[in-house]
Amino acid sequence: MVKISVVIPVYNDEKYIVASITSVLNQTYGDIEIIVVDDGSIDNSVALIEAIGVPLNIIRTKNGGPAKARNLGMEAATGEYIAFLDADDLWMPEKLAKQMNQMRDGISLVYSARKWIDTDGVALVDQPSQKEYPSGDVFRKLVDANFIVTSSVLMRTVVFSDIGGFDESDTFANCQDYQYWFRISSKYAIAVVAENLIQYRVHESNRHKNFERRLRGMIGCMDTAEAIKPELSTAISVRKFFLYSSYGRTFFFQGEYLLSRSSFSSARSLGALTLSDRTRYLLSFLPAIILSTIKNLRK
Repeated sequence: MVKISVVIPVYNDEKYIVASITSVLNQTYGDIEIIVVDDGSIDNSVALIEAIGVPLNIIRTKNGGPAKARNLGMEAATGEYIAFLDADDLWMPEKLAKQMNQMRDGISLVYSARKWIDTDGVALVDQPSQKEYPSGDVFRKLVDANFIVTSSVLMRTVVFSDIGGFDESDTFANCQDYQYWFRISSKYAIAVVAENLIQYRVHESNRHKNFERRLRGMIGCMDTAEAIKPELSTAISVRKFFLYSSYGRTFFFQGEYLLSRSSFSSARSLGALTLSDRTRYLLSFLPAIILSTIKNLRK
């Protein structure tokens, strides 16, 4: 049995970290190394981890974000395989064992389906609507959507040795994982276990509330994809058009009219806006006080 190094970045996760680590300890797969990277927590996370009373590697570092924390964990990994788990997510007991069964020759990363839960661990009514779970050469499919959840990933350590870790730059602050999957899938085949092997916790702190930053990261991911495979530029342009249009509407409804105008303008350079979006784009040139008045009248 080969060793799996489980990398868990932690930042002020005292509410969930014990349950997260417990879900690793409950794995049916036997040879596991747990590496917890404390990303400068100021709560009781570390004390609670130490109180669990099992052998694990705790790495302490100044707050630098999850990408840096995961990279530090991978650098310390001694296993032949690496698995990621966010400090607020949970694994089902057979998660690693089932994924290892899929880690055949030629496969370098295995992901799985997931279930969304709330802060109390209760399954949400609205679950992911994903019906397709791509495998093999998934690069083109990733252009359309990021279907790989970080906490579901098991990969060969040689992948990290070959292409490095997550990009730590601010460009990808909200989607370092997405950018990483593009880099990995450009060189390695990927498999999937289409079962809910993880429970992904949805709460306020992991919702993407900074939409401007999120859009910048998503466009950065598309730029990465195009740099790797320029032959997909048409599909990537379609995806960029969708992103700019979607966020243009989001900014408009938030009253961020300058950002809305900028997003719609970028979308217009890539394709034709719908009538509704053209109307929003034109309205965004009006003074904010007039738009606010119109918005209040509609209420």
